[in-house]
Amino acid sequence: MDLELKDKVAVITGGSVGIGLAVAEGLAAEGVHLVLAARQEDRVKTEAKRVTESSKSAQWESSQTSPLPLEQKRSLGRRRLNSVVPIF
Repeated sequence: MDLELKDKVAVITGGSVGIGLAVAEGLAAEGVHLVLAARQEDRVKTEAKRVTESSKSAQWESSQTSPLPLEQKRSLGRRRLNSVVPIF
């Protein structure tokens, strides 16, 4: 399904488990660039890498190690297009 979201940026909180992770997977399949935020560093890094590998349209890299305000997360996503950025 083409939702016409390719190259858009999405910030997903709770992106390492449950509904947040499912949304991340679906958006990655549509070509959306993702910023994943979660509380558990190891889990969000693992899931970001897995989503990246399965979508084949993004690159993965580690990011900030502390919580960021929403506007900083948006800015980070804009600067790192073509990536899945885990934030914990």
